[in-house]
Amino acid sequence: MSMKEFLKKYGVITVITSIILLLFILTLILLLRDEGTQPVDFDAERPAPSADLDIIDQPLGYHKNYSISFSSNVLEKLNEFEKSFYPSFKINDENHFQWGEKFANDILRGNFQYGEDSVNPELINHYWEDGEDTVSYDYNRDSLFFTLEQGVLLPDTDFVPNDSENVYQNLRNIAKNYFSSDFDYVVEEVFREGNDYRVNFSRLLENQPIYMGSQNEYLILTPDGRLKEGLFLLAEFVQQEDMNYPLISSTQIASEINSLEYPKNVEFFNLPDEVEEEYIPYGYKVYSEPFLQRGKVDVNDARLVYFYVNRGQGALVINFLFDGVGDLDVEGELTRADFKILASAISFEYVFVPPTSFFEELGGAS
Repeated sequence: MSMKEFLKKYGVITVITSIILLLFILTLILLLRDEGTQPVDFDAERPAPSADLDIIDQPLGYHKNYSISFSSNVLEKLNEFEKSFYPSFKINDENHFQWGEKFANDILRGNFQYGEDSVNPELINHYWEDGEDTVSYDYNRDSLFFTLEQGVLLPDTDFVPNDSENVYQNLRNIAKNYFSSDFDYVVEEVFREGNDYRVNFSRLLENQPIYMGSQNEYLILTPDGRLKEGLFLLAEFVQQEDMNYPLISSTQIASEINSLEYPKNVEFFNLPDEVEEEYIPYGYKVYSEPFLQRGKVDVNDARLVYFYVNRGQGALVINFLFDGVGDLDVEGELTRADFKILASAISFEYVFVPPTSFFEELGGAS
């Protein structure tokens, strides 16, 4: 069939089809066009990081003998996390001694003796004592600790220990009365501990918890709502402008979390009774030499936290807090344990890694 015969027979259909196709393309262009948005890398599906980001020296350790793997639901969470970027914070250089003094005066009913311990000006610990009752303010960690024999009721507080919303409101009241009305909290769990209740909670930064490791914030409350013991973080933080860090991709962390250079703290607990009876929990030699720890961990949950150490910390950036179960090598014997893994979460190009000689020196201890 010649071209002339083809056009004569199919010309109208061809023209109509071409018009429909052209209209479809124009409509698609109009729908996709958004002159107000920044260019996006659709392959990565991740926002562009802020310019001129600092390299972060993470206050984390290193472990070379753990095999860490992620469940599919954890990988899905990591994919969601990485679609946003996260601000960094500087620690406000403030001495909160007066906050501690005001709290101590009310909780000890004004009947106390003041003292202080000081290794050097940066490690001073202030304390107020009344017999068995103590309130202390740790300047370096910028935290307030108290322990009371019988427990007391504070003004404007009325704790109902088994009501999480009530506990939250009373934490806000304490912050408003003694610390800062800007402090916000999340109540993570409330459970019975002997005859009393234990409340585990955290301060929030940009809606993410501040994690302090094994010394996280908590309260011990009597069933009738009296305060017996607790720890409050008093540090204040200032968000750094234009210092928003992208997260490492889920693919990259899954492949690199086990590497020698990946900054992470690995903690284990809930060991079998026979193991805990033989060794002091958290203090036996496998744990006291973290670089030599060995084990296999299956991670089943992931959260984002800001890890706080002390006022000397350079900056707070977002971190992963993983929960998992696995096998721990205790002197050549495998034992079942629960694990928490605190790991660097920001893109690896912004993380300081020590020189090879550092790891060679640690490796020489094994």
